[in-house]
Amino acid sequence: MRRTLTIGNLWKAFQSPAVAASLLKGVAKAAIGYHLGNGYSLKPGKVFCALTGCCNLKCVMCPQGNHPGFEGDLRQRSGGSLEDLIKLAAAIAPFRPFVAVSGGEPFLHPHWREFVREIKRWGMICWIGTNGTMLERDAADLVEIGVDSISVSMDGPRDVHDRIRGVAGTFDLVAKGIRELTRIRERTGRKKPEITAIFTITPHNSTHIPEMVEMVSSLGVDVLRIGHLNFLTREEFESHSRLFQEVFKIDLDTSWEGFIASPDAIDSVSVAEAVAKFRDQRNTPLRITFFPNFTPEETQQYYTSRRFRSTSFRNACMSAWDTAIVGPEMELILCPNYVLGSLRQESFERLWNCEKAVVFRRTLRRMKSFPACSRACCFFYM
Repeated sequence: MRRTLTIGNLWKAFQSPAVAASLLKGVAKAAIGYHLGNGYSLKPGKVFCALTGCCNLKCVMCPQGNHPGFEGDLRQRSGGSLEDLIKLAAAIAPFRPFVAVSGGEPFLHPHWREFVREIKRWGMICWIGTNGTMLERDAADLVEIGVDSISVSMDGPRDVHDRIRGVAGTFDLVAKGIRELTRIRERTGRKKPEITAIFTITPHNSTHIPEMVEMVSSLGVDVLRIGHLNFLTREEFESHSRLFQEVFKIDLDTSWEGFIASPDAIDSVSVAEAVAKFRDQRNTPLRITFFPNFTPEETQQYYTSRRFRSTSFRNACMSAWDTAIVGPEMELILCPNYVLGSLRQESFERLWNCEKAVVFRRTLRRMKSFPACSRACCFFYM
């Protein structure tokens, strides 16, 4: 929790107080369970819904696409039925979590509108993560439903973005979608959804951060979030897999294999310089954030060290107390390949604190983190 009350986070809270309040409530509840629950947890502050495994792009850094045997299986997992999703919304509504909707590509799911509308009907905060290729089509619905925030992938200038996303013409579709969404917001006088452009650092774009700041400003987005690449070394992957075999009796945990990558081609010096330049900017129309919010020194260590431990984060995972992941087939997940059970067969409440969940949390509490946590998991620093 060391990062919770930094100046930067307080500044962001004033920009979006409802979202900040929801997230901080979740962090507080997770801390109570982490320290006092002995493996049991209060209800999660965040519910991450992977509506579908389907996607229409072939991104070079995607762990699904890079997994040697995973991609075909996930792309066939088109997602839950409308009945499944309506039941899920009703199940989580009593504890009002922050609901994150993603995929795959969530706008490929035939019932995303009904699900998100139901989330908002129950009064929950809703964020959507998308590759933006269908944003122009869906912009009016997003404004009308009242989605709180939407994050759109933008990985560089046109040629760089299209090369990273694996499909020509993707950049232009995303730019048109963002312009349409800002146009509808202005026409209707609404401020939602807040629009965030997500720039994921890869070997293909690590020198383009200053250029991105200018580019997304011209599109009218509210926030530029620069995300550090999630990756694993082969050594980290094998260590993590052995641990899960020995401790949790999972036969061969290959779920992290798609994260194996070499960061050697990333210009860590350029990235660290961008962090130093943009990390603490305040008085600009475009808000610039880094995730995780490393210092320039940590940034270089993240990409160059054999093993990485942050000096400004607590290096202990609280995700299993704060975040519930619901997969495309309505499975409730605490950690990749650690499935608690099916929400089609058991209630959310029963699965969240089932014996399997308690064993996992007690183990994680004792070990603080696992080998894959510090560089491959986006939830570790939330």
